[in-house]
Amino acid sequence: MGNNNLGMKISQEGVNVKEAEPHELLFSSKYNVLKVAFEGLITNVVTTAPLTVTEEFTHDLGYVPMFQYRVIVPASLSGYSEKVAYDQMLDDGLIQVRPYADTTKFYVDCNYAQNETWEHYYVIYYDRIV
Repeated sequence: MGNNNLGMKISQEGVNVKEAEPHELLFSSKYNVLKVAFEGLITNVVTTAPLTVTEEFTHDLGYVPMFQYRVIVPASLSGYSEKVAYDQMLDDGLIQVRPYADTTKFYVDCNYAQNETWEHYYVIYYDRIV
């Protein structure tokens, strides 16, 4: 005898977790979720802008992983906030970034237009989204 209702569930606010349909759950241990393989912070101190740099990190996962990436804009640049670039080119006039990955490495192409200290945060996930 088995109980298919064992596990952990979190339902949306106002929904009884014991009666929730799958689409009403915020989390269920029944379903696979992304797992963090690697995360890191890249810091570049730019003193001779314009400057072009390619950063790389070896992940050796054997497949192109899903990742998240964001640029933390320096506090000295008032009027700007954190910029997010998931899998696309970001170009706002002060910085151009293009994050991408292959089966062994994660890369970020950076073109800096201003002398600042730039921080780049990335998360690489184990599971592939199919």
